[in-house]
Amino acid sequence: MKTRRYYYLLIIIGCIMIVFFLNIIRKSIFKEIVFLDKKKEDLFMDSSTQHRKIYHLQDMEDLLKIQLSSKGIEDGHLFSTRIYYSRKGILHDLQEEVTLLYPPVPNQWLIDHDLDYSNPNILNEDSDNDGFTNLEEWAGEEPYQAPGTQSSDPNNPNSHPLLWTKLRGNINSLHKNNYYFDFIGTEKNNQGEYFLIQPQTPIPDKNTQGKNILTKKVKHLKIGERIADLPIALSYYSNDETIYKDIHYDISTLTLRQSVTGESWSLVRKSSFHPQSSLVSIIDAITFDYKLNSSAQKIYAINGSFFKLEDLEASESEIYQLIRLDSKEAVVERNGHHYSIPITNEFNNL
Repeated sequence: MKTRRYYYLLIIIGCIMIVFFLNIIRKSIFKEIVFLDKKKEDLFMDSSTQHRKIYHLQDMEDLLKIQLSSKGIEDGHLFSTRIYYSRKGILHDLQEEVTLLYPPVPNQWLIDHDLDYSNPNILNEDSDNDGFTNLEEWAGEEPYQAPGTQSSDPNNPNSHPLLWTKLRGNINSLHKNNYYFDFIGTEKNNQGEYFLIQPQTPIPDKNTQGKNILTKKVKHLKIGERIADLPIALSYYSNDETIYKDIHYDISTLTLRQSVTGESWSLVRKSSFHPQSSLVSIIDAITFDYKLNSSAQKIYAINGSFFKLEDLEASESEIYQLIRLDSKEAVVERNGHHYSIPITNEFNNL
C-alpha cells in the first residue's frame, strides 16, 4: 500500500518537475523580445500583454524590426541574437533571403552595412553623402550589365562606384553632323577601279603637311577605303541603269558604311535623272548629364575624345575616352575597361 503511495507521489513530483523545466525552456528560448521601432514601443510592454502584442502585429501593415535573443547552440555560440521583421503579422527571417525586403538588394547586404531597413526609402538615401544612393552603391560599377557584383560601401564616402555610372544620355543630347555627297563616276587604271566622291559640304581631312583642314576636294577611293577623316568607308558598288522615255540613265549605286555602328547609306550616280546630292548624317558627339548632387553638370564629349569626371569634393577625378557613339548607346573606356551607357528616348532621364 505504501509502495503504491510512493509511486503516485513520484509521478506527481515528476509532473511538477516537467512543467517547471518546460517553463524554464520556454523562457530561455525567447528570453526577451526587443522591438527596435521606438515609435511603437508603447504597444509592447511585458510578458503579461503577450496576446495584445500578437493582436497589434496582425493589424499593422508597416515594418517592425524584432530582435529575438535565445539560448541554444547557433552559429557556434551558446547565446545568439537574430533580427526578424514583421509585416502584416507575418514574421520573416532576413538572413534566409526568402523574401527580399527591398528588391533587388539582398537583405544580407542591408544587414552587413547596418542600414535601417525599417525605412522604406532607405535605398534612395545617400548614407555617406558622396552623391550615390544606397541602391547605386549596391549596383556598383556595372549597373546595366551585372548589378550587385562590384558593390561599394554605403557608409564610406571614399568608397563609391566609378563616376561614369552617374552619366546619363538621351536621344535629344546627341549631336549630328550632316554631310552631302555626289557620286560622280568611276575611273579604272592598272591599280584597280576608283570611285569619285564629291563633297558638297566641307569634310575634315589632312593636307599634305598633315594639318587638319576642311575641304570639298574630290576623293578618288577604292572599295574599303575611308572618306577622309570621317568614320565612313566605301562598302559596295552596284552597276545598274534604267530607261526612261527611250533614254538610258546610269543609276549605279555606291554604298557607304559607318565603320563603328554599321549604319549604311546609298549614293546614286549623279546625272540629269538623279541630280540631287545624298545626305549622310553622322552622330559624332553627345552632351551627357552628370549628376552627383541636386544640379546636373553638362559634359560634352566628341567621339574619340577624352573627358574628365570629378567627385563632389573635386578631390578625385577619373579620365574616360568616348570610343563609340550611336543612337542606342555610348561606350566609354577607362584603364582598358569598356562601359556602356544606354541612350534613352526620354527627354529627361535623370
